[in-house]
Amino acid sequence: MHRYVGLSPVATIRRYRLQEAIERLREDSSLTIAQIAAELGYADHAHLTRDFRQALGLAPVNYRRDSRADAPD
Repeated sequence: MHRYVGLSPVATIRRYRLQEAIERLREDSSLTIAQIAAELGYADHAHLTRDFRQALGLAPVNYRRDSRADAPD
């Protein structure tokens, strides 16, 4: 897979899960970070938060807050 996509299978899965997390954080404020983590197959919210910070440079809760601030009224 790395030869075709440029990423390892693990990196591809991680990227997909993070994209899903981003979408859910923006679209459904009723979901907790722990619920999103569980739905996406993370062991707990801490693992999602670690991956999120590594990829985006901020925690999911901060991303959610910032994305709401940027949303049109």
